[in-house]
Amino acid sequence: MTQLLATRIRTADGRSLGRLRDLRIERLAPGSPVDRVLLGAGRGDRYVLPWSMLDLTPDDSVASTLRLRSEEIGSHHVRDDEPARPGSGAVWLGRDVLDSQVVDLSGSRLSRVSEVLLRVDHHGAPVPIAVDLGVGALMARIGLRAAARHLPRVIVPWDDLYLASAGGHRSELAVSTDRLGRRDASVVAEIIARLPLRRSAEVLQAVPSSRAATALTASNRALRQRLVRLLPARRSEAPVVAHDPDSVTDGRRLLRTAGWRVPRPRRTSR
Repeated sequence: MTQLLATRIRTADGRSLGRLRDLRIERLAPGSPVDRVLLGAGRGDRYVLPWSMLDLTPDDSVASTLRLRSEEIGSHHVRDDEPARPGSGAVWLGRDVLDSQVVDLSGSRLSRVSEVLLRVDHHGAPVPIAVDLGVGALMARIGLRAAARHLPRVIVPWDDLYLASAGGHRSELAVSTDRLGRRDASVVAEIIARLPLRRSAEVLQAVPSSRAATALTASNRALRQRLVRLLPARRSEAPVVAHDPDSVTDGRRLLRTAGWRVPRPRRTSR
């Protein structure tokens, strides 16, 4: 995706609009194509247009011409530096995903996204299919491609992610029926173990009550106690109280630090 974001954009009559700055998908569901793009140069004007107005494919990262003339571009102008406010479930891939934190559900860890991988659908629009969490992708972005070739890629499919950025989290909650609703309780427990406390509480309120209670039971005691204080009674009552507070669904305790390398103090001899 970062190669695509380097594309320079001009109107049909040759006026430069800067470069492609961001891509939007309307929903987080797998296979959702890019439907909007953000254009702009430096601190100058910003424009949000449908992807279909660009004569561009993801393989062409040099320049593209809009199917609009200079006098027609004004209606697509946005007033500030942010993309237009997304609709329900919408995600801006640059703002909400790239360089942002995600929970890798397959590897049970909290990571940052180095690159978003795209494919082209039958309409010619890019579709996010995975992310690269590896350092190599980040090094390639800053020009260290020779060194990046010797580093392994860490590819995670799009559907194995929970977007932990502020915008990504809001979008996840907006489509909770599609994304969170089909996760089992152990996966929900992995998510809440790694998000900030209030976001974890919002996740629990977005899933069915029984699944939320089971996910709470699978969490460590300290996290569980803090979350219960934030949740309505119906989200945390019967199933959690009925279980041993230290019991977990898979025989282990989920820590909020899981996935991070936490320095431990060295032992000193007495």
